[in-house]
Amino acid sequence: MSRPLSRRSFVRLAALTAGGLAVGACRGAEPSAAPAGASAPAAGAAAAQATALPGPMKLKMGFSGAFDITKLPYPIALARLRDQGYEIETTIMDSAVITSKTLVAGEIDIGEGAVSAAIQANQAGGDRLRVFCSINPVTDYVIVTAPDVTSLQGLIGRRVGVARLGSISHFVPRVVLQRNGLDPDAVEWIAVGGTAARRAALYSGAIVGGVMHIEEALLAQKDGYNIIYEAAKVMPEYIANGLMAKDSFIREHPALIQHLTDVVVDAARWAMQNRDAALQFAKQEEGGEADLAMLGAAYDAMARNKGWGVDGGLTADNMNATAQEEFEMQTIERPMPWEEWATLDYVNHYVNEKGKF
Repeated sequence: MSRPLSRRSFVRLAALTAGGLAVGACRGAEPSAAPAGASAPAAGAAAAQATALPGPMKLKMGFSGAFDITKLPYPIALARLRDQGYEIETTIMDSAVITSKTLVAGEIDIGEGAVSAAIQANQAGGDRLRVFCSINPVTDYVIVTAPDVTSLQGLIGRRVGVARLGSISHFVPRVVLQRNGLDPDAVEWIAVGGTAARRAALYSGAIVGGVMHIEEALLAQKDGYNIIYEAAKVMPEYIANGLMAKDSFIREHPALIQHLTDVVVDAARWAMQNRDAALQFAKQEEGGEADLAMLGAAYDAMARNKGWGVDGGLTADNMNATAQEEFEMQTIERPMPWEEWATLDYVNHYVNEKGKF
């Protein structure tokens, strides 16, 4: 199931662009002070700039789950791309499995989601999916439980919610349990849907726990539920989410893939350097109703765990480790070297041009 992404937040961002937010997002390691008073380019200048940009200028992009603090660089980058003249049709999907299948079917050009979905999809061969950038190189998932469950041991023999069996929301808590000496098969795994659906299932008593993105987890904690474990503590090498496209699309449009990588990583760097402005943007992204203190706690958790890919998020080591973990947990049938499902070309080019963060 999917739904079109509302354009409301991008209207709000247009006002922020005039104050330098979108401009600053694409200036790599520069501080925010200089562009703070900058204005958006005139329409003629923007149009002239757009004509020199790599095409195609019309893109369909699918995202696995709604935008929140975890994925903050994406709406910043999308606003910048639209400002440059790109027409982007954006769809939110309820899992990375759905996103990867939609990408394989050719219904979207670029997909965002768990890299595990790309690895699993490539087991069948054919036109491969290839991850070219990761804005979430470390998972922000935390395990949230009912008030009576205060430890991982308390999950054994009980119902734990996941998006889909075999999805990253299933894989991550299995690894956490295993690395803490517990048997993941001793848990009853129940497919209930994405993070918001898992929180609803937890509140209803249908499950006693599940992984949630940090922002949703903090909302649950505010309502009396427990955050008992940060998955990143035992999975620092596991890549959570990335941008991916079909091999054929990347070969046909390498300049576009490089441009997308540049804009998205610039947005991640801007978010890391500009906490207050990033939080104000996130608050407006959510309709202005979000609790700024809660957003700040979520932001700080992302920053503490190095949750945004400020250097593109991909290395040979973390990609091989991710694939190896998928194999060990039996989500793929054979080990897959990163060269079979990813490329370092675009991230390396970015870092060579702009340096390490």
